[in-house]
Amino acid sequence: MTPNSPEDQTGTHLMLLTVAVLLLAFTGLAYLTYRHPSLGTPLLVAMGGVTLMVLVFNFTGSGR
Repeated sequence: MTPNSPEDQTGTHLMLLTVAVLLLAFTGLAYLTYRHPSLGTPLLVAMGGVTLMVLVFNFTGSGR
């Protein structure tokens, strides 16, 4: 297998996709809390929990 084969770049693509989705989600969360400040705390806690879960699954699965 060559160093630049597509199989070697799967982890990189997965990490970039994760970062892009998280950036989009947190941007949407920032806009939503700007428009409706009372939703800020529950949404931030929920987004933090989902982010932590996704990152744990991502890093645990990348070791295979």
